[in-house]
Amino acid sequence: VRTGSWRLPIIASALWVVVALVGGVIYPAIVQRLIVRPDQQTREEPYLDRNITATRDAFGIGDVTVMGPTEFSSLNVEEIESDLEPLRNVRLLNPSQMQSRFRVDQGQDAGLIINDLDVDRYVVDDEQRQVLVAARELDLSGIPNRSWQGQHLISTRGCGLVMASSSQVLENDRPDYRRIELERPELYFSPELGGYAITNTDQVERGCEEDVQDAGAELGDYQGTDGVRMSSFVRRAAFALAFLDYNVLGSQAINDDSQMLWIRDVEERVRKLAPFLSYDGDPYPVQLEDRAVWVIDAFTTTSRYPYAQRVGNVQLGDNTGLSSSDNYVRNSVKAVVDAYDGSVTFYVVDDADPILKAWQNAYPDLFTPGDEVPEELLEHFRFPEDLFRVQTELYSKYRLESADFFDREGAWSAAQAPGVEPRVSGADLTTPVSTGGGTPSDTSDFATESGAQRFTPYYTFFRPPDGESQFVLIRPMVEFSSDDQRRALQAYMTVSSDPDNYGQLVAYTVAPVNGELPDGPLDVSSQIESTTEISREITLQNQAGGGTEVRFGDLQLVPIGNGLLYVRPFYVAVAQASQQVASVTEFRYVIVTYNGRAAFGESLEDPLSQLFPGFDADIGDRIAAPSDPDAAPTDPGSTDPGTTDPPSTDESTPPGDSTPPGDTTPDPGANATPEELLEQADQLLIEADDVLRESGDLGEYQRLVQEAGVLIDRALTALAEP
Repeated sequence: VRTGSWRLPIIASALWVVVALVGGVIYPAIVQRLIVRPDQQTREEPYLDRNITATRDAFGIGDVTVMGPTEFSSLNVEEIESDLEPLRNVRLLNPSQMQSRFRVDQGQDAGLIINDLDVDRYVVDDEQRQVLVAARELDLSGIPNRSWQGQHLISTRGCGLVMASSSQVLENDRPDYRRIELERPELYFSPELGGYAITNTDQVERGCEEDVQDAGAELGDYQGTDGVRMSSFVRRAAFALAFLDYNVLGSQAINDDSQMLWIRDVEERVRKLAPFLSYDGDPYPVQLEDRAVWVIDAFTTTSRYPYAQRVGNVQLGDNTGLSSSDNYVRNSVKAVVDAYDGSVTFYVVDDADPILKAWQNAYPDLFTPGDEVPEELLEHFRFPEDLFRVQTELYSKYRLESADFFDREGAWSAAQAPGVEPRVSGADLTTPVSTGGGTPSDTSDFATESGAQRFTPYYTFFRPPDGESQFVLIRPMVEFSSDDQRRALQAYMTVSSDPDNYGQLVAYTVAPVNGELPDGPLDVSSQIESTTEISREITLQNQAGGGTEVRFGDLQLVPIGNGLLYVRPFYVAVAQASQQVASVTEFRYVIVTYNGRAAFGESLEDPLSQLFPGFDADIGDRIAAPSDPDAAPTDPGSTDPGTTDPPSTDESTPPGDSTPPGDTTPDPGANATPEELLEQADQLLIEADDVLRESGDLGEYQRLVQEAGVLIDRALTALAEP
């Protein structure tokens, strides 16, 4: 009886396995091989039509504006001098490369740190400029008082925002820092800030005192209302139990007016309130009226949109909020977190999104209509970079109709990315990062790109033909090839962040001239490193054993007049003996390429005058003195806190024949022997290492190294004489 009771379930299970194998694997494989494959393109065309239509709708790439084709012709001096705006918008300072420089210069107070740089636009000197913005966030690992009171009652906040024009550099290669004026500069909430803080206690909160007083506010007077008042024994006991921390209950510094602030990580805060949304991993700070707020891009996503292509192997940022399985994405919400009191507002920026409409019906009080976004805030919204990466990757193939989809006739690829570091001689130009291209990722019937690193979009001011400048993301495209052999510029795509046309995708196609397309980013990068003068400078500066390494910034397309320039910053990273940063990146040169020729100099005017003899115009990318001396860092040895210029030298006197102010090394004299010269050079190099290790003063370090080089040259010359 017992054996018979199991017989029917066993037979049913076996039949289910057989049916699943036959119906789900064997039969479809037979149909695919014997019926579909012999005439695949014709039989699958109706399904491809559905896939193309669904993918365009799911990712918002069905209404891309196509401009061109543009035929880039030759440039002359007159055209460039009469159209300097695109050059003045070139980004000399790259946010990822300059973070260490900001951290050293602006995170000088104990317990404050620069964790990220973000690109935005602000009015600077009555002109809207692209800037790098950083928040001086609280760093609990760096506070001087590590006691319980120090971590929870005294060091409770970061302090203010700082920015620098990304298209201008001081004469000493530093950014031109400016403080953003805020009435409430305290940052009680910021990304990656854990733990809890208690405000309005009998302890005086440390940090930001000068900024608070300058703004006219009172020290120790926290005016936020979203914290929990510690007004009863029960509340204090509940928090002590929640945090397993008796000090919350036993501290005599906590009074009835004190407020508990916790969940201070802004990303965690928005996830607690709306866990059904996906969030971009790069919150950025914005000045809003009298205080700072954090803006976080929120997405509605699903992996169940009928017929639509998945995100797949599209290369995304490190902290992306998108999944490779998503086949529908909308940036429908901007989550805004007040850095002072932690209040959160979810602004709707795409009220046509059906998924968001469903969530609005479920939580009607959670979302704020888009027409209530303050105008000041609206002007700082940015289109999310990862969504643009997905859209450009998908559009490059899904711009085709089904008849051309199999052959990839007319398809594009995101341009191959030039390396951030100089290429090792003989190395492959491309950098492999994964296998397979971006789309489609689940079938081998379609050719895909290689897994080489693709060009990272960058924010910039871009002026379309016959239009006004817009703040956009831009990404160059090349003709599709599965082996990366096609590198010429086929098109470039932009998406606007301006309020009037936010999210508008535009594809600018490029026409061949004399049968040839312009060089793409990878070939331009190769031309740069192959130029004799630039290669020599790379070799001179790229001394890993000596503590310096060359880095490159964004390779930027600059349509100007009727032609096309490429511009790329040249940085030098100098090793540091510091717990905060392993190296500090310094802007050094800017490189310009045109028609296969490259030149470099300390300002844009230098390479332009080399490529276009007779060029004489003031672009304004180099400034002599800081615009805001109070925000400028104090250089070691400088007598004026607001002065950041390096010590001046008399050009009429060789560096090796004089002793600049502050130099304790005696001059070896004109009649010194080679041994004395080499001994003195060795002493200068030791001093240079000490300066770099102790103060990080790159200007003084370079001066000492250059003087040592002059002495070595004199010694070698003397040894060569009979």
